[in-house]
Amino acid sequence: MSVFPNTPAGQLMARFFDAFNRGDVQFVHDFVAAHYADPLADPGPQEDQAVWNSLDYTTSLVMALEHDPSCGLQFHSIERDKPDEVAVLVQCGLAGEWVFIKMRTALDEPTHLIELRTRPALMPPNASHDQAPTETELTADLDRFLTPLCDADIFAGVALVAKNGERIYERAFGLASREFDVPNWIDTKFNVGSLNKMFTGVGIAQLVERGMLSHEDTLAQRLPEFPHPAADRITLHHLLTHLSGIGSYWNERYEANRARIRTVSDFLALFSDQPPVYQPDERWYYSNGGYVILGAIIERVTGQDYYDFMRESVYYPAGMEHTDAYEVDRPIPNLAVGYTHINYAGLRELGEVRNNLFIHVIKGGPGGGGFSTAEDLLRFDQALRNNILLDANSTERLLNGKVEVRGPTVKYAYGFYDRLINGQRVVGHHGNFPGLGPQFDMYLDSGYTVVILTNSDPAVSQIVADHLRDLLTRKEV
Repeated sequence: MSVFPNTPAGQLMARFFDAFNRGDVQFVHDFVAAHYADPLADPGPQEDQAVWNSLDYTTSLVMALEHDPSCGLQFHSIERDKPDEVAVLVQCGLAGEWVFIKMRTALDEPTHLIELRTRPALMPPNASHDQAPTETELTADLDRFLTPLCDADIFAGVALVAKNGERIYERAFGLASREFDVPNWIDTKFNVGSLNKMFTGVGIAQLVERGMLSHEDTLAQRLPEFPHPAADRITLHHLLTHLSGIGSYWNERYEANRARIRTVSDFLALFSDQPPVYQPDERWYYSNGGYVILGAIIERVTGQDYYDFMRESVYYPAGMEHTDAYEVDRPIPNLAVGYTHINYAGLRELGEVRNNLFIHVIKGGPGGGGFSTAEDLLRFDQALRNNILLDANSTERLLNGKVEVRGPTVKYAYGFYDRLINGQRVVGHHGNFPGLGPQFDMYLDSGYTVVILTNSDPAVSQIVADHLRDLLTRKEV
């Protein structure tokens, strides 16, 4: 008897499962190819189709099956059941990764699938173990988990785990440059995407600590030339926590001017005349534009170029010698190239990857797009924990969650997510963009630090981070 509901969506899910578990690579490939090209009906915040498609693990499942036709999918539970929609939680046999698979059919044509998405998932509590791994067990487990993902060409990058600042696992996988067959190394510089928001948050916190800014200062006070109808109501607190209602710079103007965007002012000009998406405090809405404004405020208050300020006030004091917003059209040594399955139309495609040099920023900014190394991010972690960048009170204010993002266990602070996972507090950030997917987690209760940097699509780094979140939040016995 099938575990799937007897609905059009459930029947399609059953066909997919049957073919996958029989190792029928051609059927699965044809099934995905036939249904996957449709644009997402609900692409998420900012309607950024390319970003949200790059978070999909479906193509990686196909690659896993091509690499090992016996890997299989182990059904765990039905997570959603409607006549036109079904979502299931499963474990893939390639590396033991947990994912949600969602299928949705057309209401007027129930045999036609209009949505197929696969998202990373945490191991469910009833499938987890209570005992935390030893360092030896952790190292063996990570090698066992990451090696098949690398062998299947799903993951390329660096994984680093430390406890109380001491590295207990660090290993590089895959290629930094496929064109020239150059491997990733532990010290390879990866694009860290939105991890730059943490650095900008620290910069603002330093200026607050020095008495040069207040979290209650308004946009009208600190950047009066920015034309926003709610400028007198939007505060730095709103900008830092994504409560400002300001949109992003990923728009047609960005596409037309991408090669010329090199300064904070250049980013600001992309959206300065856009109407607000929401009113301040109306709802949480992830805003890259809000962090560009914070960068402009740093420049206004200090009289310094944003990039110079970040080097002098954040990177150098933390010992982050290989972190900066490098211009990717210049020859920067030891820089990883991002590779993606997202095409020029923002849709995910099977087959060969493309590099992301023609879709990402030429030079990153306050909201994302800079570069760093795993070792530099560990130094950043230690500089925060040891109050090198900020005093203890300012650090806690920086990291303490302010607004709920996904229920009471996931909140957003000032450039950091503040999560409660299995009773433990995990603070950090992630980055999502085609061809990159950094994950930075500070386990505040246990002293662990996790850095995952990748030059492949971000879904797999989320898979790895979730796997480690399960391992590292188990109870010590």
